[in-house]
Amino acid sequence: MNKRGFFKTFFLSAVLIIICPLYAAESMVFDNDFFQSLSRMSSIERDIYLDELPGRIIIGRGTILTIVERENYKKNFRIEVSAGESSKFRLKFLYYVYFDDKNIIDLLNENSSFEFKGQLMGITPVDSRRSEFILDIVFMEGSTIID
Repeated sequence: MNKRGFFKTFFLSAVLIIICPLYAAESMVFDNDFFQSLSRMSSIERDIYLDELPGRIIIGRGTILTIVERENYKKNFRIEVSAGESSKFRLKFLYYVYFDDKNIIDLLNENSSFEFKGQLMGITPVDSRRSEFILDIVFMEGSTIID
């Protein structure tokens, strides 16, 4: 390899090493704009796009459906949250938010609005049209929303 090729490869590698952790640390907001852009994609494009998201920090909002004691991801509890905004775009997103703190249960009520931030661990498509998804999220922070 000549010097020019070596420096070009070295430079590109250095840029990737710096940018990749920044990309992973950047949080994504699952809001109207996100769901709208996702609804405009074909099911194949949607699959490709969503396969890139695990490991990212996301911010989501929805209505609490249930709070259950269920161990997964080394966490003891799970909140099931339905993203109502997604239905405007013929999509259905259900968040499974896992956490450990029993005190959080006392602060949450079913059918209340909940906004959270957490690490996306996995995405499971529920139907073959790729319009319904279950997202596993490890809880970082959140709060109920008073309307």
